Amino acid sequence: MNIARYNIDNNKVICRVIPFYLRGRKLILLMEACAHPLKSIHTEFKKWALERMIEASTTSQAMSLQWYLTHVFQSLFIDKKQQFRIIPDTLSLGAVIYDKEEPKTHSDNTYLYNKTNDPAIEFTEQIILRYKDETENSYNADIIINAPKIQETAEYDNDNYINDIRKRVDKYMTTRIAYEIKIV
Repeated sequence: MNIARYNIDNNKVICRVIPFYLRGRKLILLMEACAHPLKSIHTEFKKWALERMIEASTTSQAMSLQWYLTHVFQSLFIDKKQQFRIIPDTLSLGAVIYDKEEPKTHSDNTYLYNKTNDPAIEFTEQIILRYKDETENSYNADIIINAPKIQETAEYDNDNYINDIRKRVDKYMTTRIAYEIKIV
C-alpha cells in the first residue's frame, strides 16, 4: 500500500510559512520544536490510514481474507511464521452421496440421493463431514478457518480471539455462509 501521498515535511511547511525577512536559524529551530508534537500525530495518522486502506482493499475471497487476518493478528501468534488458512467448500471435499434404497452401512447423517424427481422428497438429512476416526470433531460448515495459536493472557484468551476473528470475517462475508474457526 502506498501512503506516500500522506507524507508531510514539517521543515518545508515551516519555511513556507515564515516570511523570508524573519527567517533566522533560531526562529526556524523554535518553530520546528513547536511543531514536533505534530510529527507523532502524523505518524499515528499514517498508521491509521494504512489500516483503513488495507481494510478497504480486502474482499471475501479466500486469499485476500487469509492475508488480512494474518496481518491483523500476527502480533499475537506464538509462531510468527504461521498464517491463517481458509479451506472453502469443505462439504464438497468429504460428501458421500447414498441412495435411499441402499442399505444403511454409512455413518450418521449424509446426503441422500433422490432418484425420483418428486419435489416433495428432498435431501432431508444433514451432512457431517468426518475425517479419519473422528466422531466428536465433525465439521458442519461450508468454510473452515484454521487460526494459529496465540499467546493467551489474562485480558485476551482464545474466546476473545475467536470473537475478534468472527467480527473481522463477518464484515466481508456477503452471503449467509456457515463457517467454523479452528485453532491449530
